[in-house]
Amino acid sequence: MAKKRKSRTAGFLNTQTNTPLPTPEEVNKVVARVTGKEKKEEQATPKTVIPKSVISSESVAPAPQPQPKTEKRVPLTTAITPENRAKLEVASINGEGSVADLLNEALDYYFENILIIEDTALIETFKTIYARKVK
Repeated sequence: MAKKRKSRTAGFLNTQTNTPLPTPEEVNKVVARVTGKEKKEEQATPKTVIPKSVISSESVAPAPQPQPKTEKRVPLTTAITPENRAKLEVASINGEGSVADLLNEALDYYFENILIIEDTALIETFKTIYARKVK
């Protein structure tokens, strides 16, 4: 036969031997007396006040700005390095836009400044193909 174990809360059930917990006002009085910071009776009730030094415009991340939707997006599946994926995720969390927006900006910069493609006819052909897929 298994040994009967005493419940962990069994000691709390016997209220005759236990003294009741102090009220928040009593705790505040004792803390003020011990720390040497006596409070006035009106200030004994605790209030949650966040100082302005804690809340600053630098600590609050700006709300992400919605990107203007000028054209529909086409799904893209690709494999990138975990380091680049992590950088994209961190930038999107910091309010720089979504991962797709960041990739679009990086690709725009690359094709406008580094690898300039001048074959606009082929680009237009691909755009019409992708336009059919989006519908």
